[in-house]
Amino acid sequence: MSKAVFLDESKVVMKPERAARYDAWRSQLAAYTLEQLIAAFNREVGNNGWGTAGADYLHALRQTFVHRDVDCSCFLSEDGSSMSLKHRLAVEDGRIVLAK
Repeated sequence: MSKAVFLDESKVVMKPERAARYDAWRSQLAAYTLEQLIAAFNREVGNNGWGTAGADYLHALRQTFVHRDVDCSCFLSEDGSSMSLKHRLAVEDGRIVLAK
């Protein structure tokens, strides 16, 4: 399993209200099991209508995956800066894979 080098979260600048919302989502998502994270991700596949709140949620979701000890190469860029929402995901034998 290759481990990518991910973005430094401390360099992301947000207004205080956005940062509070992001922090709340990060705390909530950090408590999720891998299966719950996959379900949260799959709810976003095909959704093209994000505003600021949706973008912040996706950022929190991506960072939660980044900080898990699991191979995310099937949907995260090598540096962790982008996440593809083209395909649904599944968990097989403790690994994240594209859903069939």
